[in-house]
Amino acid sequence: MPPSMFGPKIHLRSTSIVLQAVIAVIANSGDKLVRQKREWILPPKPLTENIDYTEMEFIAKIRSDVETSDKIEYSLEGIGANQKPFNVFVVDPDTGFIRVTQKLDRELIDTYTVSDTGYKDGSDAEKKIDIRIKVVDENDNPPVFGEIKPGNVNELSIAGTSVMKITATDADESGNENSQIVYTILEQNPPHGMFDIKNDGTIFVKSAALDREVKHGLHPQSQ
Repeated sequence: MPPSMFGPKIHLRSTSIVLQAVIAVIANSGDKLVRQKREWILPPKPLTENIDYTEMEFIAKIRSDVETSDKIEYSLEGIGANQKPFNVFVVDPDTGFIRVTQKLDRELIDTYTVSDTGYKDGSDAEKKIDIRIKVVDENDNPPVFGEIKPGNVNELSIAGTSVMKITATDADESGNENSQIVYTILEQNPPHGMFDIKNDGTIFVKSAALDREVKHGLHPQSQ
């Protein structure tokens, strides 16, 4: 459009930042599991993404009181056990110790529910008990900007005038603090602080001294 109708274009460069964070994986304790003939000992601490826990003796333990009089063989069933992805969690058939065999990623599976079964002489010794392991989200996914088009603002616009709005998306679990995105402007060119950005991604005029002959470039950041 002709310069007489509109002021300078605001050219924004899309960027994403690298955030160093972890995903904690814990067994969902909720109410304590209480069974007459079975006890589930909860993991002593959360399991953190990208840390190798495969050498730990166990992350949880199941036990049947029938063990006191008969030999019990333990097994796990469900997704992450005997269903795809296979053997993420395994149980020692003799001790009832449950181990994790690989690092966990919430973006792949956010909750595992496996069933523990105790067998005696090839038959169920007791009813199955469900063990729910929730992958708790931490901020391990950097926000990503979509397409950002140039914005326009009139030369004589007053401070507070909205110029445009940018939006970033986050793959972390929605509805918690890790998926909340905060916007900032890292750099402006020329470096006169003519623009600012709100928490919702709205870029607005901060200083009314805009010059039509100057093209402004901003470097936004989301985190």
